[in-house]
Amino acid sequence: MKFINRGPFQALCWSLLIGAASLLPVERGVCQGSSDPAVVIAIANIDEQLNDIEYLANAASEQMGQMSGLIKMQAQGFLRGIDTKKPAGVLMYFSEDSPEPATLAFLPIKNLDDFLDTVASFAEVDEGDDTVTIIPDDGSEMTLKKMGEYAFISDQADFLKNAPSDPAGLVEEMASKYNISARVFPQRIPENLRDMALGMIEQGYEQQLQQLDEIEPMQAELQEQNFEIQIAQMESMFTDTEEVVIGMSADEDSKSIYFDMNMTAKAGSSMAELMEESIAKEPSRFLGFLMEDAAMTANMNATIAKETASQYKSMMSTATDQWLDMADGDENMSDAQVELVTNLIEDLSDIMTKTMEQRRMDMGMVVTMVDDKMNLAMGTALADPDKLEDMVKDVVKEVEKQNVDAVQFNLNSGSHRGTTFHEIIVEVPDNEEEAQNILGDTVTIILGIGKKEVYLAAGSAPESVLKDAMDKSAEASASEDQPQSQMNLYMTPMLKFAAGMPGAEMLEMMADTMEAAGGDRIHIQSNSSNNGFKSRIEIQDGILELLGAAGGMMGGMGGGADF
Repeated sequence: MKFINRGPFQALCWSLLIGAASLLPVERGVCQGSSDPAVVIAIANIDEQLNDIEYLANAASEQMGQMSGLIKMQAQGFLRGIDTKKPAGVLMYFSEDSPEPATLAFLPIKNLDDFLDTVASFAEVDEGDDTVTIIPDDGSEMTLKKMGEYAFISDQADFLKNAPSDPAGLVEEMASKYNISARVFPQRIPENLRDMALGMIEQGYEQQLQQLDEIEPMQAELQEQNFEIQIAQMESMFTDTEEVVIGMSADEDSKSIYFDMNMTAKAGSSMAELMEESIAKEPSRFLGFLMEDAAMTANMNATIAKETASQYKSMMSTATDQWLDMADGDENMSDAQVELVTNLIEDLSDIMTKTMEQRRMDMGMVVTMVDDKMNLAMGTALADPDKLEDMVKDVVKEVEKQNVDAVQFNLNSGSHRGTTFHEIIVEVPDNEEEAQNILGDTVTIILGIGKKEVYLAAGSAPESVLKDAMDKSAEASASEDQPQSQMNLYMTPMLKFAAGMPGAEMLEMMADTMEAAGGDRIHIQSNSSNNGFKSRIEIQDGILELLGAAGGMMGGMGGGADF
């Protein structure tokens, strides 16, 4: 047996390297399921990992950068025996006999004796003729066997017989793209286990519905319809998904961290057809809302699948019946008001149903925060905008009868690019101090009625923002790689706006830090393809400096150490 005095850094380092084998749930018997792994976890080579840690630390703060350099230097002394230029991985196998997978981890090895000397710093090591037994502090037992350039580790010696001859080939592609990633093959998970997982999800949701039914029975009815749609989609995912890839990468070239999730459906499956059907047939009409100097922007452009449209039309019908019952039973409204509300509900339902029948989802949104002024503008494709305009005018007539001083209506207040504007000015109550700090004494709302689209804007001066977005949309041209949906959050204008609120001195310092650092965007996007979809969350590295500065400020106030 080998024993070496344990150091804290050694324990941390090797826990990251082989801890996956002991932390993942493991079946205590030889797996009798597929000979191919259902889950492949890929870990990029150690050199790449250490370089990325250094990059992220330098992006966060100078102090963290200095610390990462020290860690990188110290790590070299504890990587003896490991080939730091090759990836590592974990394979997970499922059988019909147990919901828990069997796992097999593998590490690239240059010198097994050196490697075992280091492992002995946090585990008992017992070398046999052909295998090595490793017993960590928790008392679990793992078996290691060196085969070729890799050491394979499992909690069951017999399972080492399943070790692949070329483990690097299973992970090289993913390890070249991500620091850590997982490829899941649902069809390699036995059907009874997939049914079990789906059954557990159904059971949990049904319990929630029962509780909701006791409190809000009408809402529970709608939720039940929505749940049926979700379960049908989930069943399709379990049946039709070929593979799912989830990965995280720190990318110094793009100065960002990103998280990907990509799903591929089986060719010819209903899910593949659904994904292909949802691809937008023409460019979005609202690309101009994606302004770079804004605080938040969003755009979505997709085709609504026939089946999905039919399902949500049914939900709209149920919701409409419920709203009509509520209006008819409201004793606080006069007969004339009940009639008005009834007409509004029926007209709104008709508009939404026709919009769903068009099977086009196209929208854009922008939020600007400049100095102490916040404005929102959005536009969306809509069936029968004229009917919506008539609804608004009917509401205005009824409100004007009530002589409400806090609301002012200016119908036909202006127009732009063939769109008619209606203005509504609402006073913010004096007792709503926080709302006044954000919105001002009054909020202006602009409703724009176009031929095939409607616009809504609100804020202190929303009309100029809306017109700017409309102009940019008219001039914009979609690129081939335009995401089907995307949302962008820009931290600098958000922090600057928040810093203008009373008692926000720390936010002002953070805003200055963020502005100086640059790289302040959080970007979320997704795309459908002929047989799947891809989604990404990307965080620019300037935000790491913001987090580092926030940690330093809290540390300076006794809130903890620097980030």
